[in-house]
Amino acid sequence: MEPGRRVGVDRSSRMSEQERRVVVPGGELAVFDHGGSGPDVLLVHSVCHSSPVWDDVIAALGGQARLVTVDLRGHGHSTAPAGDVDEIPADLVRVVEALELRRPVLVGHDVGGGFVAAVAADRPDLLGGLVVVDSPVVEEQAAVRALVETVGAETIVEMLTQRFGLGQTGPDEASREAFVDARSPVNAADLLSPSPDEAGLRRLLEHATVTEPGAPVGSWVFRPTPATVRALTRDPGAAAFQPGRELLADLEVPVAVVIASNGRNGTGGQGLLDLAAAHPNVQLVHLDTGPHSLYTNADDVADAIREVLARRDS
Repeated sequence: MEPGRRVGVDRSSRMSEQERRVVVPGGELAVFDHGGSGPDVLLVHSVCHSSPVWDDVIAALGGQARLVTVDLRGHGHSTAPAGDVDEIPADLVRVVEALELRRPVLVGHDVGGGFVAAVAADRPDLLGGLVVVDSPVVEEQAAVRALVETVGAETIVEMLTQRFGLGQTGPDEASREAFVDARSPVNAADLLSPSPDEAGLRRLLEHATVTEPGAPVGSWVFRPTPATVRALTRDPGAAAFQPGRELLADLEVPVAVVIASNGRNGTGGQGLLDLAAAHPNVQLVHLDTGPHSLYTNADDVADAIREVLARRDS
C-alpha cells in the first residue's frame, strides 16, 4: 500500500453537493458546491477526468473550506462544447464570478494545473492562492507545449479512445449500466486511469455517461469524446497563456506545487528547485507516490491546500 493511502474513505459528502449551472459561450458548465465553512476553494480536474475525481480530497478536508468543483467543457454534466484551450481559463473566471467566490484558492490536477496557472497569470487580482498537483507546469513552457502536442497526436487520441471508451454511446439505461460494469474493473487497473480503485472509477464513469442536449431520452455518451480531446490539444503554441513554471515565477499569491515522485508529469528538476528558492511564496510538496495521488494521498493533498489557505490569510 502506498504512503498516504486513505482506507475506507467516506465519500458520503458528495450526497450533499448542490449542482449549479453557469452560463458560458456555447452552453453551460456544471458546477458543484460542496458547502463547508471558511474560505473558498475551486478544484479543477484534468482533461478526460471530471468533478468526482476530487471526492477523497473533499472528504479529507472535512468541511474546513467552501469547496467547489466544476466539469470542464465537453466533460461530465457540462453542456458547453470544447472549441479550444483558451476557453477553459475564461470559463473558470466566469465560475468564480458567478458564484461570487472571494479570493479563492484555485487547485488544479495534472493538466488542470495548467488551466489554474493560466487564470492566475491573467487575473492575479481574482485569487488568494494556487495549488497544482502532479501537473506539467513543473516543467518549462516549451516542454509542456511539446507534451500537449504529443497527447494531441491522432495516434494517441485513438489509443485513449480505444483504451478508455471515450465517446462510446448507447441507446438506453441497460446499455449504460453494461458499459459502466464492463469498464470499471478494466479502467481501474490502468495506470493512465484517473482512479486506482473500482469504486472510484465507477463513480467517475457514472458521472460522465450523460444524455446530450437534443439526443433521444435515455441515450447516453461517455464524455469526453475524442473531438473534445482534439480541441483541447490543438495548436498549443497558439494559446494565450503557455502553461509552464515560468507562470509561477510571476505570482505573488501563495503557491504550492505538489510533486508525485512517480507521477505523470515529472518533478521539474533543478529548474523548479531554483524557482522555488528564488520565490519564497512558491513551496514544493514532495510525495512518494504514483499517478493517483488524489486517491492514494488525499490527506497530503488536503494538507497542501490547508497550508496555502493559512498563508492566504496570514
